[in-house]
Amino acid sequence: MSYQIEQYRQNYRDQVIPRHYSGVLHLTFTLTSLSATAIFLFSRVQQPGWLDLLLIPLMLLLGELAVYGIHKFPLHRPMRLVSRFTFKIHSLQHHRFFTDACVTWRDTRDFHIMLFPPFAIIGYILVGAPLLYGIFWALMGPNAGWIGAGMGAVYFLLYELVHFCSHLPEDHWVMRIGWMRYQREFHRLHHDPRYMASHNFGVVYPLWDFVFKSAVKPAPASLSRLTTSKVR
Repeated sequence: MSYQIEQYRQNYRDQVIPRHYSGVLHLTFTLTSLSATAIFLFSRVQQPGWLDLLLIPLMLLLGELAVYGIHKFPLHRPMRLVSRFTFKIHSLQHHRFFTDACVTWRDTRDFHIMLFPPFAIIGYILVGAPLLYGIFWALMGPNAGWIGAGMGAVYFLLYELVHFCSHLPEDHWVMRIGWMRYQREFHRLHHDPRYMASHNFGVVYPLWDFVFKSAVKPAPASLSRLTTSKVR
């Protein structure tokens, strides 16, 4: 790690992360609140039809497509009315804290720059989920509403988990999973300053990058390195 990156990281820890911040509590809140939301919403479904169930894969596709668009534009382009705040956090802070040369976190306080803030989770629960329920209820009925809103929570949870794992050390046991090994390296390349604003925007899986021809494929040698690293 270069001196400049380490200095930026330390300044961020000292000046931006609140003194009493707990990364463990942040991660626990994220996982439990999204899981509980999804469980509650799915518990309301009664005798779904096959069209209702088709929403499960459809929402996984649409969720990643939405993330692709948000990631490519407001998170990496300073748009006047939309993304001054998001561009600053993502491009100017997250991408300076984590580079392709140093993509892992040091300790749990670094979760502050990895996870969505709690207000984003609360915003989905109070606004996003009811909005999705209303849209799919109007289009297809109540079961579709519950499934659509529930899958929104599931996708949000998957996003946070996969992104978190993409910043784990290369010798972590999670890297035994081929999908995670590939996605970690795919995401690491996104943190390369040459590619960050133009390539590898997919977080949960890379489909839309291949569809829109913005994918930089991980080199086989890099995936092999992850495979052969001594797993802890």
